[in-house]
Amino acid sequence: MRKVFENNTFAADIKWVLILLKQLDEELSQETTNLMKQIILDSIIAQSDNGQIYKIADFSRMYLETNSNLANIVFTTILKLAEDEMNHQKFNANYLKSKSKNEEFVFIPNMKKHLRGIDHHFNASNDEQGYESKKEKIIQDYLFDEMPAVFSEFNLDNYDIQMLCAVSNSGLSLANNQLYMVIRKIIIGMIGIAEQADHENNVFHIIGTFAEHDVIRLLQREIGKNKEACEKAFEILFDDIDFSKIKRDIVDFYLDVFSMFISYYFDAYQTKEQRTDLEEKINGLEKRINTIDNSYVRTELTQAAALIDTKFYADWSKCVTSYSEKDKRFLNQQYAKYGHYHLEHFLYTLYQMHIRELLPEILLSVEKVFTNSKTEDKNLFSTVISKQQWIVNIIILDAYLYNSDRIKEDEELSNAYIHILELMIELNNEKAAVLLDEFLIH
Repeated sequence: MRKVFENNTFAADIKWVLILLKQLDEELSQETTNLMKQIILDSIIAQSDNGQIYKIADFSRMYLETNSNLANIVFTTILKLAEDEMNHQKFNANYLKSKSKNEEFVFIPNMKKHLRGIDHHFNASNDEQGYESKKEKIIQDYLFDEMPAVFSEFNLDNYDIQMLCAVSNSGLSLANNQLYMVIRKIIIGMIGIAEQADHENNVFHIIGTFAEHDVIRLLQREIGKNKEACEKAFEILFDDIDFSKIKRDIVDFYLDVFSMFISYYFDAYQTKEQRTDLEEKINGLEKRINTIDNSYVRTELTQAAALIDTKFYADWSKCVTSYSEKDKRFLNQQYAKYGHYHLEHFLYTLYQMHIRELLPEILLSVEKVFTNSKTEDKNLFSTVISKQQWIVNIIILDAYLYNSDRIKEDEELSNAYIHILELMIELNNEKAAVLLDEFLIH
């Protein structure tokens, strides 16, 4: 299996990896134990787009969640490797500064891409010696020999943030104080990178997509657990964060974390308790969002509180879901409060959430979103409706064809539907004009 890390393929069925790793719970030779430990570590720190390595890393994390002793050992090893990598970068920076005529060059840890060009220079040189990596000794001491280490005072400047992100897959939860501390520092570090970013040095370039995704998945797993774990994740993301420094990259990061709510809610149609739990967590998230002083950040993050997504990666039309009256009341409440800030994404979210399952009750929030959106910016309202006319047509047509009688029995629903049609008629929607005549006559 080690060959997969050398760009070869893993011949066996990848699903057996977890069973293989569970052999660590048995009496094995030291050589075999160390080999399997190495596989776990290599997969977690790989930062690879190789699908097989990604799956091995996922199985490694799942196994580590069942073995807290090894999880702590892997966590310690990763921190030591991150420390060694930062020493490597500091060494390269000092060399560059000694050779550079640019007196303004200043190395700020984790604020610029790795200085790999210096390594290439040393590799090509017969006279100069580059940084001597401590990786093999660190693996021997901390992974194989399981030496303990204490990280009481953790300064992010002493650790490479990209390598550090790998602790997200160490199998520990945020209930572990050391992991909690490290992830908190990573989030603050990401905010600092985004604040100082230029076109070559931003969160994407410095941390990397894979490392960032590892942190997102950890936070999503914790939010999806019990209330205590969710609160720990919210603390990291909101407590003592200077939101005046938040840039678009970090807003997107937060929205990526909270995108789990919409898929979880969609899938929980058979479990009333799970949807209730999600609603309570979303309400808690909403309270934190509404305390943010930065109006731009606050408004953008309300998408999460309203279960409005910006990045659907598939069409959910073939997936199954349904909604109780209670579910629809909750969605109506959230959409009505925040949907007009995100009109286009709101409409596409309705489509993905299965409009027919939400009708006719969802007309109440649709009417409020349309009214508020038109009031705030009539031109933008017209532009978005024109672009997403096909979704609007599904809403107004399905409402009439399948829910006309129910709508007419409820004055509030009836008024909302009529107003939606009137708003669409103002935008020259001929279908809306026909539907309004039919609805009023019959």
